[in-house]
Amino acid sequence: MKKRIAIVVIIVAAGVGVAAWLGAFGQPKELLSSGTVEARNIRVGSKIGGRITEVKVREGDAVEAGQVLVTFDEQELLAALEQARANAEKLERGVRS
Repeated sequence: MKKRIAIVVIIVAAGVGVAAWLGAFGQPKELLSSGTVEARNIRVGSKIGGRITEVKVREGDAVEAGQVLVTFDEQELLAALEQARANAEKLERGVRS
């Protein structure tokens, strides 16, 4: 019986010790630092697809919002536009002529 009480007392004391240590040292209050943040990988996507004719920036260049990064081959885009216009006109006229 005394052995069980001793084991319980040791477990409770260890629990209190761990809780006190975590409260004092476990979580830093605030981390202050200075330096530079660098991005390693940035994925750039486009709302449209197509062949790229010219890349206007190089890796490592600084860019600004709204800056043109690439130009697309407009022939494919113009063909797709004409196809869309033809489909819209067809829908406006209806199925029967």
